[in-house]
Amino acid sequence: MALARYSSGTGDYSHKSKQNVRFIIDLDGPVLGVEPQYFRAYTETATAAGYRPAAREAFWRVIREGSQFDRLVSGAKPDEVRRFRTAFQEALESDESIGECDAQPGVGAVLARLKRAGSLVLVTMGTNRGARQRLLDSLDLAVHFMTMRCLAAEPARRVAQLRDLAEGDRRVVVACASEPLARAAHDAGMVPVAVADGPVTDGRLTRAGAQLVYPNLGALADEVESGGERLIHAGLLPPEHPSQGNPFLEPGRSLESGRSRYRGGRRR
Repeated sequence: MALARYSSGTGDYSHKSKQNVRFIIDLDGPVLGVEPQYFRAYTETATAAGYRPAAREAFWRVIREGSQFDRLVSGAKPDEVRRFRTAFQEALESDESIGECDAQPGVGAVLARLKRAGSLVLVTMGTNRGARQRLLDSLDLAVHFMTMRCLAAEPARRVAQLRDLAEGDRRVVVACASEPLARAAHDAGMVPVAVADGPVTDGRLTRAGAQLVYPNLGALADEVESGGERLIHAGLLPPEHPSQGNPFLEPGRSLESGRSRYRGGRRR
């Protein structure tokens, strides 16, 4: 099977899945454990700037909570904190930092399970697509995805990219571990779900628009295989049999008329 490659354009989706659900999955967190990447980038940046690095646990807590970044550079002035944050973000995208990541435990089997329910699309907010592609190939994970995309920095372009990746599918689940992706999915007319083992807490993801929280991608696969009741009640997926309490239809309306009004797994 040919490996999916990162794309910045529309892409060729001629091999669109005939299954029921399209999963758009955040790479950084749900698929790859990124804490080692973040800590390496931080320690290198702190050492180069002459700061004593904080303890690993304290560092990761600050990153995930998204507050009080100045605690990581004790004694720094506000402009110094801003410069440090910029240098840290650049270090995150180095080949060496990304190379520290590893696959989440058992994620290959989890992706295979999700693939039985539909098609998989991989996205990332990172910019170093080459390093990520090499890592995914070495971990034998790229084979699970029909396409992969680095999302744009501009919010409007991210929204357009997600709509393009959904390719008109009505049943779309966006598994996100970053606030920008959650907001973009929401603005694209999709309802994101949070996967909470990445660099952002579940509270931050729900405030950004995620309706459901799963501790990891495996828990989402469990939900899908069990019938997806939570996803159905959240309006993410219609029931398997539309006549049985389909939340996408109003009483007395036909399935065809309902289809014309709802797109992207969410009421408009």
